[in-house]
Amino acid sequence: MVHKSFSSFLVKAVLLFSSIMLLLILLAVRIHEFQVKYEPRTSLFRKVDLTGYSFALVGDSTLCSLHVNNDKDSIWNKFESITKKKCFPGAVSGITNVDFINAARRIAMKMPAYSTVFIDVLPHRFIMNRRSEKGKYDAQFADVLKQEQSVIWNWLYYLKLDYVTELKHILRGKKTDRDGDNYNRVWNIDGNVAREKYEAFIRGFNKGLAPVDDLIVEEVKPFINEISSIFLGAKIKPVFIIMPLNKTEIYSYSDKIQADIIYNTLKEIKVRIEMHLGDRNLLYMDLFEAVPDKCFADLLHTNTCGDEILVKNLADFSIKDY
Repeated sequence: MVHKSFSSFLVKAVLLFSSIMLLLILLAVRIHEFQVKYEPRTSLFRKVDLTGYSFALVGDSTLCSLHVNNDKDSIWNKFESITKKKCFPGAVSGITNVDFINAARRIAMKMPAYSTVFIDVLPHRFIMNRRSEKGKYDAQFADVLKQEQSVIWNWLYYLKLDYVTELKHILRGKKTDRDGDNYNRVWNIDGNVAREKYEAFIRGFNKGLAPVDDLIVEEVKPFINEISSIFLGAKIKPVFIIMPLNKTEIYSYSDKIQADIIYNTLKEIKVRIEMHLGDRNLLYMDLFEAVPDKCFADLLHTNTCGDEILVKNLADFSIKDY
């Protein structure tokens, strides 16, 4: 009787152990699939090896290629196809200046010496993020450091980042990250999406607006100085990109008096940014007026047409530089 009970227990234990091992194997395979096919716009928060990379994109959503229909049309993939050099998509949507500094430090630790980073600079960000002391992605930056130090944490991190994201998509009826507003569209024929974003922009602009001299001293110069020091200290070449602005949208959604204040303020900040970059002998590209309004998805984000213009400028610079 005891022998039969032990045998039964042993069989159950073996079955349980086998089931657990099978589950772990399936989980490992699934995590590997996610690591291979992950959303590239979360690359900064993943364990990455950037050996062999020559370029990286550093910035916010304006360098994320949010408004393309597939990833092959993204800035980094098109850039690689032209230059034949690897480009890391290190931009993250919605980052604050604090996040930007954390992103720069992380990429500087990972990119090889003598590589090049393209850094987006938007005049409005120094207004919207004025006196920002906390990052939006503090937890993610902390998590990725733990992930790189522990195999177990790495598994848990991907489980949280990918399975939870996929579950949210299922619950919301979303199939991919290209759904929702993130597709190739034009700002003035896409319904109210661009207008609603513009109204949110106006609220942030009015809240953070200050004399330009104050913005330059408090926000612009410290930001540029710290970002450039991080990369130069790692023997990485920083190239600042003054990103394009949809001027037509400003004058379409605001009356002329308000539009003049917004545009002229941003233009003045842009000019002062150029002056400071020149004073520091830092490389930059001025794309502030390089994109026609039909190539915008909203005030700041380019669509597929606009991304092609960005890629051409980045690639032309890179080919000449190398």
